[in-house]
Amino acid sequence: IDNLARTLILADLVKFAKEKPLPLDNDNCMINTIDFVKETRSEREVEEILEKIKITKEDSESVNNGSSFAEASEDKE
Repeated sequence: IDNLARTLILADLVKFAKEKPLPLDNDNCMINTIDFVKETRSEREVEEILEKIKITKEDSESVNNGSSFAEASEDKE
């Protein structure tokens, strides 16, 4: 939570006081924000995202194997 607080304080300074952070500060804020999202995301959301990735990968593989879009659609029915 300390990292998130630092990120939000810096964001306020940039927005309202026109502060110009160092590139390292920008990188740290981005890393902290990504970590926060990963830590607070629900397990169900993770499973849904993984399922979407799996479906997309399967569709891509069927197209790459020479089957047409119509054939891929018929396979799903």
